[in-house]
Amino acid sequence: MTYADPATIDWLRERIWALEQGTAAPPPVLALGAPDAALPWGGLPLARLHQIVAADQAALGFAAALLGLMAVGKPVLWCGRRGAAAPFLPGLAGFGLAPQQVLVAEAERAVEALWTMEEGLRCPALGAVLGEIDELAPAAARRLQLAAETGGVAGLVVTPGRATPSLSQSFSGATTRWRVGAAPSAPTPWGGLGAPAWHVALERCRGGLPRAWVLEWRDGSFAAPHPPAAVAAGPSLSRLRERVGVRAV
Repeated sequence: MTYADPATIDWLRERIWALEQGTAAPPPVLALGAPDAALPWGGLPLARLHQIVAADQAALGFAAALLGLMAVGKPVLWCGRRGAAAPFLPGLAGFGLAPQQVLVAEAERAVEALWTMEEGLRCPALGAVLGEIDELAPAAARRLQLAAETGGVAGLVVTPGRATPSLSQSFSGATTRWRVGAAPSAPTPWGGLGAPAWHVALERCRGGLPRAWVLEWRDGSFAAPHPPAAVAAGPSLSRLRERVGVRAV
């Protein structure tokens, strides 16, 4: 019977990764919760480029939450188009990003935004780089991917969703591609707004399993929404008013 040496197997795995990805060792990964089981790395690999196809504006909130988890206290670079809506920095605090932590760059043209992203990805002082780009061409994605591997910085590209995806959307050079849109927030016992929630679908990933989830931002991480039954069991708004001594006028 042939004996398989574990050290040899590990060496072969590293060599295969180096040939496929162009690096000597797998990158560190970020745990996302439920989606981890569908990813071959057991999480989202850092020092790589990831594409988020925005089904609506809520996708930027999901991207901001990812930035906060990727940065780990480091500055982040947010690249956008001049004249477009800039990120509301105080609102990013709920995703773990302090206003002074976010560097905003505005570009006149897409090529300038891509160049800024590439330079940021090569800077190890940054925790992550996000770019709002109208379309991600495969050649541009490959340059960003190489820059992310060189600098060890995670990259996110947010592109608008289209009913009929373009060729670059279908075959971009990003490590993963996700489609993200808003999901209804779970109701709260007091009738207020619930935690942010998103429909998240993994559309493309080599060795991954295309699947979809509903994720909620809760306590600084992604989690499955609370089931309605658990919410209904909480105290009602009228009971809360009685406890704190509030009466309707």
